[in-house]
This record gives sequence, structure tokens and C-alpha cells, in this order.
Amino acid sequence: MFRIIFIIFLFVFSLPSFARYQEVDARAKDVPVQYEKNLPTLVNYLIRPYLKDEELKARAIYAWITYHIEYDTFSYDVQMDKKRVLRKNKLAKTGDAFKTRVGVCADIADLFYRMAKLAKLRSEEIVGYAGYDLTMDNFKDSKHAWNAVYINNKVFFVDATWGMQGDYRAFENVRTIAEHRKEIRKKRREKNKDVSTNRSIDNHWFLVEPKEMIKTHFPEREKHQYLKPAVDMKKVFRENGRRLEKRKK
Repeated sequence: MFRIIFIIFLFVFSLPSFARYQEVDARAKDVPVQYEKNLPTLVNYLIRPYLKDEELKARAIYAWITYHIEYDTFSYDVQMDKKRVLRKNKLAKTGDAFKTRVGVCADIADLFYRMAKLAKLRSEEIVGYAGYDLTMDNFKDSKHAWNAVYINNKVFFVDATWGMQGDYRAFENVRTIAEHRKEIRKKRREKNKDVSTNRSIDNHWFLVEPKEMIKTHFPEREKHQYLKPAVDMKKVFRENGRRLEKRKK
């Protein structure tokens, strides 16, 4: 009998971490409206069952953001100069992603940082470049923001923007700055409207080891790689460029 119990114990605790996240994700996806009145109240609700588990507190925050925040495609396109707008017009900032439920990667990384701080998790906002096969010719078009978070004194990376799957894009049909401002005001009024219906989470971008993250995410500040020795970002870009040129030939 003891042998059977021991085997079951080993099986349960050898399950991948993602199996532990099902309950956390469900809690983050369906938050009662009264707990979303402000950020501290929301965070307290999300982490209440996991106060002694830093990993699950971080997961609850990651899951809430990926389920409930939409990506502001208009702001991104304007920054990338892909839409026909006058540069002299000042772009209305998306602002606090908690209040609007929409933002670009910098807004999303800022929200994760603030929520982590409320949950008493040590976190940092990381700014750099992200993508596959970045080269010296294109890396500046791949500006991105993500987070570092410490779990039991060990550093991991989280990219809640890349963690969004499904229907997560907002303002794809917006064409002018005036329309964008109007939509932002509307989002502020309707911030509790559920946007998580056709949404899922990409687990790959939650608690990524530094040696794995550096394959696609390159911080502007070398120290934010959390690698010794640090990777020479521009050397990688040059090598990628040479490899891609060889493929073309």
C-alpha cells in the first residue's frame, strides 16, 4: 500500500509545471467584476491562494494579462511608420494598460512590472530587440519590451505580449489618430468588458531561462541578459545576415 502511495506521489510531483497552472489560469480568466475596480484589488484576488508560491503568483499575473489585455496594433504601426499619418500630429498614448485593457509591448511590460511589485515579486522591465534571424539591417525595426522576474532567487524571463494567442489584436481597422483617441476613450469606459473569449496562452514565454531567451530576445543593456559571459548581440546579427545571404545564393 505504501509503495502505491509513494508511486502516486512521485507521479503527481513529476508532472510538468504547466499542469499546475490550470487552476491558476482559470482563476485569472474569470475574475469577478468587483475585484477589477483597481490594480491592488485585482492583484490581491489573483494571488490570494498562492501567497507562499512565487511561481504561481507570477503565473496568475501573466495569465490575467494574456487573457485580458489587447494589443494596440495602430500604435505599433504608427511607430513603425506603416500607416499614412502626419508625423506632426501627436499620437495619443495608449496609457495605463490596466485602465484601457489595451497597449503595446512597453505598456504590457510596465503592467506586469507593477502587478509583480504589488504581489511582492522582484521584477524588471527589459527593453531591447526581439525576433527570429535578426540582422544588422533589420534589428532596429524589432524594438520590444519584456520582463525579468525572480522566482525563489533565480531569474527568469516573461514576455506577456508574445504569450498572447488567438484574438488579441485591437484597432486593426483604425486609420487616423482622431479615431485612435476615440477608441482609447471607449476602452476606458468599457474596461471590464471581457476580451478573453477566443484567447489562449503560449506557455513558452513564461519563465524562460536566460540561455533560451537570448535566442530571440536581445536586451539593449548587456547586464539584462543575465548571462556570463554575455552574448555579443551585434555579432549574432552579423552572423545571421551572412547565413541568410548564403541561403539566397
